[in-house]
Amino acid sequence: MRHPLVDRHGSLLTVAGWGNTSGGAAAHLPAVLQSVKVPVVSRWERQFAYPDDWDGSMMCASAGGRDACQGDSGG
Repeated sequence: MRHPLVDRHGSLLTVAGWGNTSGGAAAHLPAVLQSVKVPVVSRWERQFAYPDDWDGSMMCASAGGRDACQGDSGG
């Protein structure tokens, strides 16, 4: 099933979590819930970034190094 935001290039999404904020090997887990707004990228950008993995149901968003990290998924 296609995600309803798959073709919503530029729409802002909110990513939130308690995951690593250091970006390095040593994890820094915050005491306060973190969040960032990221725009949905175009279909072309998704296919270029993930040519072998994109199956049409994926939604991708990017904001120049601001995104989800290890621990944000809850597992």
